[in-house]
Amino acid sequence: MNTEKYNRVFMETFHIDDEQLLPEYTFKVSPNWDSVGQMMLCSAIEDAFEVRLDGEDILNITSYQEGKKTLAKYGIEI
Repeated sequence: MNTEKYNRVFMETFHIDDEQLLPEYTFKVSPNWDSVGQMMLCSAIEDAFEVRLDGEDILNITSYQEGKKTLAKYGIEI
């Protein structure tokens, strides 16, 4: 369930489909993931998982995989 929700956040934020969303999806390399996209992603993660990310967390979410690690700090397994 959490994996589907997490993937949906990425797909909706970056306007991509599930075929484009790979574990290697990363900041500044992947389409639409620039600094504005970063803030939109973090806001969407906060809303979807009902967490409040701190500044360090926002800076650390630089890839699909890093986002999963960050959520794990909050007890949310993806």
